[in-house]
Amino acid sequence: MGSTADFRDFKKLRKQKSHSDVLLAQVASQKMRLAPLRPEASAGQPHPVEEPQRVKLPAAGPSEAAEKAPEARRQESREVFKKSAAAVAVGKEGSNCDLPEPIKWRAGALMPSVDDCLDRFYNDLVPAEDVTRMRVMFSRFSNSNFEVSKEDLPEILSRLCFFLLSAEKCQQLAKEATSFEALDFNDFQDFYERYALYERNTIQARLKRWRPNPYSKQDADFHLQNLRSLLRPFGVVCTAPTMEDIREIAGLKNHSCDTAMAMVRFLAAYRSCEGFTVAELQRLTEAFQHCDSDVMNLGPEGRLIRSSELSTGLLLFGGLYCTDHLTALMGKMAKQLEEKTHGICFFEFVTHARQLRQMQLKEVSEHFNTLDTDKDGYIRGSDLQALCSNLGFSLVTPELRELQGNTGVTPEQRMSLDRVLDFVDYVRERNGFTVSEREEFLKPFAHFCDDSGELPTLQVKELLEWMGFKNRVEEVRKMVQQVDFNENGTMDRSEYLRLMRLQKEVKLSVYQRVYQQLQLGKAALTQRLLGKALQDAGLDVVQRLVEESFKKCQEDGDCSAGISWDTWVYAAEHTRKMIPVEKRKQATFSDAELEQLRCAFSVQSSHGYVSKGQLLWMLSDSGMPVNKASGRRELYLNLDRARRQALEAGVPAEEVGRPGSPHIRFFPVVHLARSFLKISDQKTYEREEAAMRAVRFSSVEVQELRSLFEREAHECEEEQDEAEDPGRRSLGSVIRHLGQEPRVAMNRVILMTARIGARIKISQKEELYFKIREICAQDPGDVQRGIDFPCFLQLMQWMVDSNFGDINSAAARAIS
Repeated sequence: MGSTADFRDFKKLRKQKSHSDVLLAQVASQKMRLAPLRPEASAGQPHPVEEPQRVKLPAAGPSEAAEKAPEARRQESREVFKKSAAAVAVGKEGSNCDLPEPIKWRAGALMPSVDDCLDRFYNDLVPAEDVTRMRVMFSRFSNSNFEVSKEDLPEILSRLCFFLLSAEKCQQLAKEATSFEALDFNDFQDFYERYALYERNTIQARLKRWRPNPYSKQDADFHLQNLRSLLRPFGVVCTAPTMEDIREIAGLKNHSCDTAMAMVRFLAAYRSCEGFTVAELQRLTEAFQHCDSDVMNLGPEGRLIRSSELSTGLLLFGGLYCTDHLTALMGKMAKQLEEKTHGICFFEFVTHARQLRQMQLKEVSEHFNTLDTDKDGYIRGSDLQALCSNLGFSLVTPELRELQGNTGVTPEQRMSLDRVLDFVDYVRERNGFTVSEREEFLKPFAHFCDDSGELPTLQVKELLEWMGFKNRVEEVRKMVQQVDFNENGTMDRSEYLRLMRLQKEVKLSVYQRVYQQLQLGKAALTQRLLGKALQDAGLDVVQRLVEESFKKCQEDGDCSAGISWDTWVYAAEHTRKMIPVEKRKQATFSDAELEQLRCAFSVQSSHGYVSKGQLLWMLSDSGMPVNKASGRRELYLNLDRARRQALEAGVPAEEVGRPGSPHIRFFPVVHLARSFLKISDQKTYEREEAAMRAVRFSSVEVQELRSLFEREAHECEEEQDEAEDPGRRSLGSVIRHLGQEPRVAMNRVILMTARIGARIKISQKEELYFKIREICAQDPGDVQRGIDFPCFLQLMQWMVDSNFGDINSAAARAIS
């Protein structure tokens, strides 16, 4: 197994030779030189590893005692090895080692082989290539003086795949290396050697006390249980496929893995492949190659990608459901990535991927351990609903049953962690939806997406409203940010389905609140109670839909003692789906808005329709371009399009009329008005989106400010309605009014700021009005009516930045 030919099972790892391999083969250092690649390796096969010369790291301590410490520790280590069962002879593993040779290969540039990783356990000298890996991580965390802080040492060691990470031990050994608060590279080398010796001695001591698990060796999980017991104290979660690949790479495929020496070999192989399977390493290579390159690099690191491409590559590898962990990981590394202009090599890319993968695995493992109350390493299939809920999938019974059936899981089945991980992967792959739900969500996506098959994120709000989901701009923006992680401004099918999962979770949380508040599981269900529940859940339903939902609840069983959670969710979701069907007939206008349009239309329609000339006159003050010949031609085309939309929405044909007919009926005019208003709605959405990107308020703060703004805008609108009778408006004025975004008169802005807590003096009013006029200079709307919400947000940001009217102190008092 020591030759490249013996590695045929892994030949799919690298189908094409990367540039980094060539560079790695050509690079030369002062202490070592790699032999050039052999011809048979040039086709992309993992290349053999030549044994490098060893470099003894210099001590860089501040005192003579510190300089002697490494040698004393080496002597102590040798004594431990003499007594330890894991080190039965001098040298790497010893001459009486009965383990097969590990496979000699590397996953990429600077990635160590298993043989290299064994040096940490058996040799005092550090390979030159290990020094290069140390330089990569040191350079990433170093400051302008090329020194690293002692606080960053645990994170650096984590990137170098140390198993024992102790901040306290790092501080202790760093003090022995230097008395300064920061370490230069020589100090870091000394610290590295000390910490490697500490980890070696600690692991060897643990292995000396370690005993195999008391499982029968005939048990199929015998080896995996042993290996998991080894990794568990290190906080490492490893899947069964990964452990099988690592065993084969380590030469332990046919070994019992019940000795300390075999465990050391496994740990070395884990470090070699960074805890990934061969197939995953291939995917990592492809994701890395997909990223844009930085400047050409001729060093041993091989190809470099731009730091800004790191999140893109990791997202490509980890998938959409790693975004929360990826955001946390990128936030932790934000300073290092922003301050360093040099790119990221494959080795560093893989270390980031390992940390991301561990974050994902540990999340599932922690929830699994919580449900494993008897600590036997298994949970029941019935526990999956609770586990998935903790992972963001509030699966109702029909969803859970279909997903379990597709994966061959029964409620009473005992499931190991590996089985649970497979089930979670399947749930994420399906976004927790049944087949029917998935098809239901994809139909509107096909309707709204562009020719490229992707959905512009600016149309998300419109799509959600079309499906019956009501969301404010900031709520849509927050969900889009969770999905469109690469910020390319569009959504593909997978991102869209992820968005639908987030939207459904929002609705389910609302249903849960209503279910508990109204005690629907205990109180006798009546039609009136169900109507209130649907109303409290934010579903604006008509009586016919309430009656239909109540009948379905009665069909599911006796409602005298309440209804089950699944029955309530089914009734609420059925109602939510039916509401947009009804609303689409009236072009998503509310009943009150539709009545305003009907009253204005009926003034001119004596027979249920109007002529083209009458329609043009009625729309003259709507804002539509009907005063020019080109505008009228466009209007007639849009009118026929509106007729088709009305028919598709379910409006009876007799209420629509024929295409091109001179008799224009009410519902085509309604859909024509909606098409016109969509343009202004889109512009408003874009302005609000731009304003929220410009300010630094959180999403919660934006919602609070919007509530305050809308309350004031509603009062302004009521005052306007009192001055003007809404019932006497023309059709054009009604359409124009419906298209007006909420605004607050400028003379009420001071009242709003006073409610927030600002204390504005008379002498400051002129300054405030001047700032309002300055902000509104870019407002394309009717500024005479006041300021809109985007301008209000910018005004609030200016007041906070300048502490206008001592508003910050007022906010602090309100919080306390």
